[in-house]
Amino acid sequence: MKINYINIQGAILYGVAPRRLEKIRKRAIETFQENNIPAISTYQDGRNAVIAMKKNEVIGWIDFENSQGVQQIHSINILPEYLTEGIIDNLIEQAIYELKNEKPCIAIPSNMLNYLTPSIEKYNWEHTSYTVYPTEDNTHGYNEYTKWPEKGPQRKKANQT
Repeated sequence: MKINYINIQGAILYGVAPRRLEKIRKRAIETFQENNIPAISTYQDGRNAVIAMKKNEVIGWIDFENSQGVQQIHSINILPEYLTEGIIDNLIEQAIYELKNEKPCIAIPSNMLNYLTPSIEKYNWEHTSYTVYPTEDNTHGYNEYTKWPEKGPQRKKANQT
């Protein structure tokens, strides 16, 4: 079965009805309830997303931003049954193309590291930090060069233990 990729900003530019895009976003929220997926109206000024769909089912999602000189992938999620089908690479390729940067910042949850290792190696991404959350899995940062607020989760350099 064919996988379709929907670029949110591209769909907006080509005049796809906002109601149709909002329906897709709601499907993505239902599928990936742990994600805070922004409303379609917020995908402007450098923020974008690409959704992978099979038939009418959202099976993957990548959210990224090119704002104030910082290119960052905010989140990437794939349904477990599709993790080995190359969808991760396709979503990352589309984000990299849109960001015009082969080494954007990316935060990877610990549970996704194994699936993203080939991409990490392919793009020679540098492990720069990890974040320890009190209630969630750790997140590993790659190519981070932004300043993070002092308050919030505990953030450490990657070479610290």
